[in-house]
This record gives sequence, structure tokens and C-alpha cells, in this order.
Amino acid sequence: MEAQLDIDFAEHYANSSLYQRNQELIKELGTPAPGSKDLYFPTQYSQTFLTQCKACFWKQHWSYWRNPRYNAIRLFMTLAIGFIFGLIFWDKGQKT
Repeated sequence: MEAQLDIDFAEHYANSSLYQRNQELIKELGTPAPGSKDLYFPTQYSQTFLTQCKACFWKQHWSYWRNPRYNAIRLFMTLAIGFIFGLIFWDKGQKT
């Protein structure tokens, strides 16, 4: 689109008043208020490893069981493929 309009949008933005206001706002918000303390977190994560694992497993559990038709198809495909492999390798161990 820049080629069709023959304009460099990045340069146009850099020369705009919006860019200047954004830079001033970044400086203003990036400077801490006088007398404020630095943020301190006693641990790297907000929850323990076990709690995070439980949350992830629970979310995965509901992700699968929300769609029972998908699980039925997965079960059917697993049984069908197992049956096909069973037929392919039927009695092969005795003939080596």
C-alpha cells in the first residue's frame, strides 16, 4: 500500500505530533513517583509448581471432555488401527 500511495508510513508517523505525545507519555509513565519503592516479589512465580501443574492438567481435562464426539472418534481410530496392525502381523512371530 505504501508503494501505491507513495508514502512511508513509518516516516510519516515519526514526524507526527502523535509520535511526540507518545514519547512524552512514555517518559512520564516510565518515571517512578518520588518516594515510591521498587517492586519486590518473594518468588519468581505467583503459584507453586504443583498448583500450576494441577491447573494445567485440569484445563487439559476439560478441553478433552468438552467434546465427547472427538474422543469417540479417537477411541474408534485407535481400535481400528490396532486391529489393522493385529491383522498385518498375525502369526508372523511363528514364521521367522
